[in-house]
Amino acid sequence: MSETRDEVLNLIKNNAKNEDEYKVNKLFFDTYFEYLGSSVEFSTKQGIIGEIDGIWSIDDNKYVILVETTAKKDGLTEKMERFFNLWSNQKNIELIKKNFKLSRGTKIVRIFFDLKHTKSHDELPSVEHIFRDKNNHYLNLIDYRYLERQIKMIGKHAKSDLLHTLKIPKNWSSDGVPAIRTFLGNEEVFLFSLTVKKLLETCYVSRRKDITGFQRILSNKKIISIKKAIKSDESITFPNSIIVSTKGDLIFKKLLEERNIPEAGILTLPSSYCSMKLVDGQHRLYGFAKLDDELLQNFNLIVVAYKEIEKFKEVYTFIKINSTQSRVDASLLYNLKADFKYPLEHEYYDERIAVLIAREFNKSDSILKNKIYFHGIEETRSNKPVTLATFVTALLKNQITGKNNFFNIERSELNEFYNKINDLIDLAIRDENPVMIKIIKTNLGIRLFFRLIFLFFKNKQYNTIKKSEIAFIDDLREIISEKFRKELFSYYGSGGANKAAFEVVEKLKKSKKEYEDFFPNMRGRK
Repeated sequence: MSETRDEVLNLIKNNAKNEDEYKVNKLFFDTYFEYLGSSVEFSTKQGIIGEIDGIWSIDDNKYVILVETTAKKDGLTEKMERFFNLWSNQKNIELIKKNFKLSRGTKIVRIFFDLKHTKSHDELPSVEHIFRDKNNHYLNLIDYRYLERQIKMIGKHAKSDLLHTLKIPKNWSSDGVPAIRTFLGNEEVFLFSLTVKKLLETCYVSRRKDITGFQRILSNKKIISIKKAIKSDESITFPNSIIVSTKGDLIFKKLLEERNIPEAGILTLPSSYCSMKLVDGQHRLYGFAKLDDELLQNFNLIVVAYKEIEKFKEVYTFIKINSTQSRVDASLLYNLKADFKYPLEHEYYDERIAVLIAREFNKSDSILKNKIYFHGIEETRSNKPVTLATFVTALLKNQITGKNNFFNIERSELNEFYNKINDLIDLAIRDENPVMIKIIKTNLGIRLFFRLIFLFFKNKQYNTIKKSEIAFIDDLREIISEKFRKELFSYYGSGGANKAAFEVVEKLKKSKKEYEDFFPNMRGRK
């Protein structure tokens, strides 16, 4: 279109029937899709066919995106059916192409934006058949909020997030760059540099949503910090490479006949949108996102590129890079580790089992249903008080699960672990004990509860307590009043649970003779 961006934005505002329609169209405007029209009504001699809320294109009209928006609670299925059926009809598609002078080869993509619900399309009734057509997409309120947040942080470069979500096939192109070929372990890798502009155009991030993807949500604080460093010419302080996994062929033509490793040559790599997946370095790259295009064109970053590797290796690389660094949330790393099966001897085996137990608690009819934070993009901490990292470490460090668990349960017996742990929690909260419920539904409380269970079993091994676990939990219920709970919760930090457990044991000792030989900690004891 010949209109300026200001003129296009005014058209969107003036044409929008409501605020929701305007907000969704603005997502496409802000990510620099090409505007074809909004609130466009189509008709024939027989009458009006229907209206499309937004029409956008990419790749010089190779793909045209039809957008429908709703924020109504009721009638969702019917509205979705009507939109997708109407604009999947070949006669109506031809009408759109004729109206906008599109070529016969233009692909039509349909998106239904639902700003009322937070469920994915496979949780909605009676619409499964719609999405057998890969050109039909459903995005919900969580998707909208996520994209809106990305745009605020990285501007038009949030486009790759939207394109990756829609899985629009790439218009493949390639560039040749000087590169070095070598091996990391058994994997062939290529080292080269690219302008930030080209990287922002070609890279995308596999976001963690449900149990797919692996990257955490962007941190605006980190983005701003890196942006400041670039502007103040301190960018030399983060020279380490970004790591990408490439789709499409990597063709390497060496410069010398001799075979040497490493060896120099020209690498032909894909250069179209969403052709390189960021495995590590998203904040380093997106720190440039809102800077002028001239700077993006003149600044290069070092890249280490793998040919597309299997998902396990890709995620394993991300975990290994970030496991020793504080900048990645531990809940995300634990969650990623659980996505793959490991042999019994693998270092992540017991962590995976602990995460699977947490997932079971989060979805089952337990006190922790929907209360565990897994670091997905659809989650907020406000309504998920227990982090996955806390839950997993509390199970493993206190020998509730793992190699030397107190229950003598086979390490692979997920259901047995779940049932045993759930039984213990049910004992604590039975009769809807309000104090114990408050304990179990918090990070410090989970650490405290499992630490006390650990101390109980350890003391049983030393024969310093004769009571059953049921009687032990009953004693806890008796001595932990609301006032005492508040005192215990005043201890803060990872060591707070140990200090709180010590105070609980001391109170048990004072109130019940059976605990006079009970060890309050296990220092110096195996």
